[in-house]
Amino acid sequence: MNYLTSQHLRNIGTSLQIEPEVLDRAVLIHRRVTSQNTKRAVVFTMSHLAHLTGVHYNYLRMCIGDPGLLSYREFFIKKSTSGRTKGKKSPSRTMRRISVPAPMLMLVQRWILHRILHTAAGHEASVAFHKEADIKKAAKLHCGCKWLIKLDVRDFFESISEEKVFKVFSGLGYPRLLSFELTRLCTKVLDPGKRIASQNTRLANVQRGPYEDDLFTDQRIPRRQRLDADVLTHRRVLPQGAPTSPLLANLAVFDMDEEIMEIAARHGMVFTRYADDIALSTKRTDFTRDEASKVIGKVYAAFEKAGLIPHPGKACVRTPGALKIVLGLVVNGSEPRLTREYRNKLRLHAYMLGTRGILPSEHAKALGFKSILSMRRHIFGKLEHAKRIEPEFANKIDITLKGVNWLL
Repeated sequence: MNYLTSQHLRNIGTSLQIEPEVLDRAVLIHRRVTSQNTKRAVVFTMSHLAHLTGVHYNYLRMCIGDPGLLSYREFFIKKSTSGRTKGKKSPSRTMRRISVPAPMLMLVQRWILHRILHTAAGHEASVAFHKEADIKKAAKLHCGCKWLIKLDVRDFFESISEEKVFKVFSGLGYPRLLSFELTRLCTKVLDPGKRIASQNTRLANVQRGPYEDDLFTDQRIPRRQRLDADVLTHRRVLPQGAPTSPLLANLAVFDMDEEIMEIAARHGMVFTRYADDIALSTKRTDFTRDEASKVIGKVYAAFEKAGLIPHPGKACVRTPGALKIVLGLVVNGSEPRLTREYRNKLRLHAYMLGTRGILPSEHAKALGFKSILSMRRHIFGKLEHAKRIEPEFANKIDITLKGVNWLL
């Protein structure tokens, strides 16, 4: 809650003999930011942000100018193979880029997340990352459906450009310059190493054109192609691994969510989006495959308008009688349920550790866990999720696992 109202701000500014024009501008910004949500933090400049977060101004300026080499640590992990057709070997599992902000930048991003982004209203169909997010409630919307369409977006976070992020902060009421600076604090160049290599190559093989800044490396490459490559090398996007990226991505595709919801309404369907996973379902008995194809085509058109690329390999249509899973939960009945695989894995842990009395160290080694602690966290994390979905089943497993001596 901002206890400092615009009137208090004006009185304080007058007592400090601040110039009337500057004070009027500050009051205008204060009213614009708090008009949507009184809990939203009012920030006037980057110096003000440095004061509010306790992070030095010079460090913030460095992060704004840094493409990501100094302010992020990158590594790659293999993408999950879940959802792929069993029995088909993928020639190469694609890698997911994870960009972890430096500790001080992480602190600033978390401040932006809690004091700014959590005060913004997302689309009602977006069921991920916000405080009220509940996958059970989201999955329940699809319970009892006859038809289910599931679509996916390729490289969701990395498809959100800094232009879209700028519009989010500007739309929240912040000045344009500060919105640009906040955008730079929450984005990075997709591959900063390539950017530096590109700059070095350009400087080493420079050819002057008719204008001072007309630099390029190879005249044989068409100009449009050179410009596209340069944009891709230098463009900033939301990094997967930053705490601000999920909510910023949700807010950036608000218009797309609205368009898809209108498509769903015209076809008598329910629409939810969990990050890049999109589900549309209907209880209509006269729904057909042809209509499903039309819906998919319209949604893909909405993707293109939003600058997103669909992942055709993950698209699927579930017909009446088929198993339907949304957000990892079975929605064939009147209530969301855990999948059979999920339940069986918890039963296996309870049977091996509780009933048979297998030592936790042996069980952890057999399953490939690095330690008993990591296995215990994994099991009880799964169990907590099960308690929210099927408490009666989960409580039986919990009683068995509580009798295990985890120190062995």
